[in-house]
Amino acid sequence: MIKKIIVIDDDQELCEEIAEILIEQSYKVSTFSDPLSGLDSLISNDYDLLLLDLKMPKVSGVKILKYIKDRDVKLPVFVFTGNPLNVDMIEEGGDFLSNQYQIIESADGVINKPFNIPELLSRIQQILNK
Repeated sequence: MIKKIIVIDDDQELCEEIAEILIEQSYKVSTFSDPLSGLDSLISNDYDLLLLDLKMPKVSGVKILKYIKDRDVKLPVFVFTGNPLNVDMIEEGGDFLSNQYQIIESADGVINKPFNIPELLSRIQQILNK
């Protein structure tokens, strides 16, 4: 059965590049550079994996991840970010950053941008084969 992946990232070009790579690997891919449209699709469709950027306008990836986890949606989430996650900085940042870190920590995987394509594909396969 073909696995369905949704990609939500405000960088349209990156969405298209990721989609191309995943389609070559025989995945069915939906991409959204508008996080609100992506969230709508996430709510109304069944996907096997969400690839989610953290820092986006309108609705952050952290809020989308929190929405999913609060509703106990059984969907693996792989987060990617252009801002490397620094645990010490987050812990020193008080409750807000600490709460964000706890939400991010609930993701099934995290990778920093720019990422290595073979590593990304390997980690996606690991998550989908659980």
